[in-house]
Amino acid sequence: MRLYLIWSNELSLLLPERLSLLSISAQPSASTSRLNGLSAQSRTAEALLAAIVYADLFDYPLSPDEIGRFQVGTRLSLTEVLTALSTEPLLITALIERGGLYALRGREVVFDLRSMRASRSRQLWPRARRYVRLATRLPFVRFVAVTGALAVDNLGARPDIDLLVVAATGRVWICRRALILLVRLTRLAGDELCPNYIISESNLRLDQRDFFTAHELSQMVPVAGAELYRQMIESNTWATKYLPCAFDRAFRRVCRSRQGVIGQLLEAILSHTVFNRWEQWELDRMRKQLRPLLGKVTEVICSPEQCKGHTGLHRQSVLARFVAALQSRELYGPLQVVEWTLKADHE
Repeated sequence: MRLYLIWSNELSLLLPERLSLLSISAQPSASTSRLNGLSAQSRTAEALLAAIVYADLFDYPLSPDEIGRFQVGTRLSLTEVLTALSTEPLLITALIERGGLYALRGREVVFDLRSMRASRSRQLWPRARRYVRLATRLPFVRFVAVTGALAVDNLGARPDIDLLVVAATGRVWICRRALILLVRLTRLAGDELCPNYIISESNLRLDQRDFFTAHELSQMVPVAGAELYRQMIESNTWATKYLPCAFDRAFRRVCRSRQGVIGQLLEAILSHTVFNRWEQWELDRMRKQLRPLLGKVTEVICSPEQCKGHTGLHRQSVLARFVAALQSRELYGPLQVVEWTLKADHE
């Protein structure tokens, strides 16, 4: 799981181990002639199988509706997905079905894992929503979404509540300081709240535009800030290149962000230019503390417009494993969609 950068006395110990993952890179591109020789049916089957291969990295079987939503690079209807699952030789050979869910053959253990993790997630969701409601009452918080494992009801042994927060322009770091206080309060209740990605409302177009980020964007559960959620999706239409169907139902009901009277009063005070020094001090302090980990590759970013605290190189590891899995199964259509983003990350 990702780590939120509140205390970093041990982070320097993580760097050598994590950076070793950077040696992982994609193999040469799939043969163009082989790709061009694929029939439309084969491309369909590969796009659907790739969705399940990716989900398998997280021990997560998919329903037909989810397979259709996360198909890689194609746009098939649910009827076409169901037909392919029952008729395409590639899918019949590679997959096993149980209780309306599909997994890779030989990976039957994931059916029970999904059930167990869904039960664990259901227990945490009521508390997570309460914490989000509290977060929306803090100064400068404009939008909050649950991300990570909880967003897809797939909590493992470590039940973190990962959050993406959009903050008012010019107050990302004071907003972060307020969120840290909430993090510490939730720890008293035995929960781990991780607002590990905070961005400015003027910077909604995400910097990393790859398959992993597209998946995370499509899976996040917006809880408060309906208008900003719409703007974020509209600012990241690049994600539909990877997952053409994943955002079709994005604009479901999202509560408006409601700030309390105390939050409004604090925000009115802290918006004064005299507090610009505090904002800059918070940013400079974290930059100095985390200097060895800063940068696109290590996924730790401290800038006036964002605070990103993903220290474990999780994104790069997942992309490398996904590319390797596609290559081993010779799924050249999805591979062409996905692999260039991994290689671009190492340039």
